[in-house]
Amino acid sequence: MAVTSGDGSTLANTESIQMTDDARIVGWEFSQHHVKIAIEADSLTRVTITDGGAGLEDAGSTRIPKTTRRIWGGETTIVSMPVATAFGGHVVGVSIGDSGVRLSTEMDAQGRDPLRHFGGQSGLFSGIGIAILTSLGGAWYVLRSEASGVVEA
Repeated sequence: MAVTSGDGSTLANTESIQMTDDARIVGWEFSQHHVKIAIEADSLTRVTITDGGAGLEDAGSTRIPKTTRRIWGGETTIVSMPVATAFGGHVVGVSIGDSGVRLSTEMDAQGRDPLRHFGGQSGLFSGIGIAILTSLGGAWYVLRSEASGVVEA
């Protein structure tokens, strides 16, 4: 967890998010399993960043990594910390005072597909189609192989 000075203009996302009357996020980016968040404060401020993706793909309990840093008034500080990958993306929660925000990248929706065990939606319907065609083929064979039709069922 690194803390550096800077203005945040070098970060990928430079949207300004007002968190409190005295503090705002002025930039952030996710790169190489790390997040960098630029925070500008007018007075001494405490910021807490938590890794929202830690343990999402695992069953059981997970200790959530977090870092808390002091931001001195009158300057912009860039806080960096490692983050976990979950469903192909990253997510962190940032809280300053009583205000909080979630920052994230796009997540892979495939991880939430309940039909993924059957090859997704197309795999499931292909399997149903093959089962129906096989049943019809078997019925056609039975009817053709009987000399006078089906006598007893």
